[in-house]
Amino acid sequence: MHLYTKLSLVTFGTFLSSVFVLNNCKRLEGYQFPVYLTSFCPKDEIEWNKRSSAINCSSSNGYLCLPNENFTELLEFCYTEPKIWILKGYCLYLVKHASKVNTYSCRHFKYGCHNFSYLSTRSFENPACISIGYGCFLAESSCKRTPAPINLSNTKDEWVWIVALVCAFSLIFIVFSIPFIKRFCHKKTDDCSNDFHHEYDEIDSNIDESEDDKMDPTSKGINHSPMYQMESKFAEFLRKVKSDAQRFSSSHI
Repeated sequence: MHLYTKLSLVTFGTFLSSVFVLNNCKRLEGYQFPVYLTSFCPKDEIEWNKRSSAINCSSSNGYLCLPNENFTELLEFCYTEPKIWILKGYCLYLVKHASKVNTYSCRHFKYGCHNFSYLSTRSFENPACISIGYGCFLAESSCKRTPAPINLSNTKDEWVWIVALVCAFSLIFIVFSIPFIKRFCHKKTDDCSNDFHHEYDEIDSNIDESEDDKMDPTSKGINHSPMYQMESKFAEFLRKVKSDAQRFSSSHI
């Protein structure tokens, strides 16, 4: 049982880790290079370098984390250039059909618009350009908390993830249940076998008593009547049934 438990936990842990990794870093289609959906961008240099290594960015293909062109999702990717110079008063976003970054003026932001230029490797120092919601930058005065359009693709992916988790929990439940089911069935088989032998022992005892009564010459004498012969044949039949039943029981225990 301990072996079942260890195997189950390892399998379940591996499955969950793979599911969460795929859910938090999902590759998107339609771009000229690998682009991944992420729930947040790095908040410091350590996280920036860690995410850069995670998606295999290099010195010639620098890591970027930017909004998509609809300002509804954050994307992380290794760009075609090592670094980008971000000009004063502008934020960046990724255009899907061209797979190029474009600029967006932040001069009307209520807060967070940088009044200096900087390299893209320091983007985490200016969070206003990567803080989005409701299809807009949160720092915009016109950004209202209205529901964003439903993304059917994301909804489908969420359902796939939910179904995968349900299947995983079902699998782990079945694996954990196997030892208990085996133990219950074995106990049930033993009980049935004991009842079976007890029943046929009683039949055997009754047959022996019946034969003793019929063969006792002092009480009834030797009886050759048709009724006696029929009873003898029936007793012989019962003995045969008992013998077959015992062989059947022995082969299934």
